[in-house]
Amino acid sequence: GSALMMTLRDGLGEAFTPEVKLAWSKVWNIVATTMVSAMSVCAPSLTDDEIQAKATEPLTNVEVHLVEETWSKAASLGTETVGVLLFQHIFTLAPEALQLFSFKSDAQAGNIYESARLKSHGVKVVTTVGAAVGGLRNLDALVPVLEALALRHVSYGVQPPHFEVVGSALMMTLRDGLGEAFTPEVKLAWSKVWNIVATTMVSAMSVCAPSLTDDEIQAKATEPLTNVEVHLVEETWSKAASLGTETVGVLLFQHIFTLAPEALQLFSFKSDAQAGNIYESARLKSHGVKVVTTVGAAVGGLRNLDALVPVLEALALRHVSYGVQPPHFEVVGSALMMT
Repeated sequence: GSALMMTLRDGLGEAFTPEVKLAWSKVWNIVATTMVSAMSVCAPSLTDDEIQAKATEPLTNVEVHLVEETWSKAASLGTETVGVLLFQHIFTLAPEALQLFSFKSDAQAGNIYESARLKSHGVKVVTTVGAAVGGLRNLDALVPVLEALALRHVSYGVQPPHFEVVGSALMMTLRDGLGEAFTPEVKLAWSKVWNIVATTMVSAMSVCAPSLTDDEIQAKATEPLTNVEVHLVEETWSKAASLGTETVGVLLFQHIFTLAPEALQLFSFKSDAQAGNIYESARLKSHGVKVVTTVGAAVGGLRNLDALVPVLEALALRHVSYGVQPPHFEVVGSALMMT
């Protein structure tokens, strides 16, 4: 850097003003800090303990490049080959993990690693790893994908400790696939990637942990809605709504009038109760469809609250004239949970 400044001074003469020197000093600062940072990644001094300690640090652009480059090399072995290698390491580290997979019975027929179902599952896992690698430059888009993946795996019995096993198996697979190219620096970069994957998915899975009491749920209900929770609401509403809007609407009113029979007097169809079963009322069913459709619209608007809030405010103003009072919202909320 000093030599460059001297060279520019000699070449430019009087034109090498203090302002020019400042500009070139800033240029050299960019060049030097960028290159020194890149070179530090390649310092051959990292031990396994140091790698573990640094795994929670932010992933650098140089490390993203290392991961992309080494994944390209490892994946060139073939997704099926890499998938089988990964499962070999998983079941070596944790033989009991086989019981979590649908292909577990294939072990009775002989070599489990020849199982078509294991190979197919391995291809899916390796493809997912590849998608994660491809998303490292846009974590805002990658995180919701990982969260959704985590929620699907809750029903399979996957637990947080399993991520440590899979992470270790992934490192062993990369070591096998890369050989000497699996340097400590590459291992650190991949450790950081796996930390992102594991912490994101474990955090998402914790939402589904069956440990919340009703009191805890009530206490947490005023906390901000997370992206994982939005996904849970969207997914479960889709399932509930598949029963049919009319069916869900009638169920909702059944629960409302069970909790608060006097609430019937707020509705235009109240006189239909004199004709027999109120839940056979065409007007009740029609109103139920409107309510359920509104709930669906609210669910659909959760990712854009700035647009949803004015809609809810306008809806509230219309209901003032119907005699709706704040306590009624607790009744409808309870009825919705029951529905």
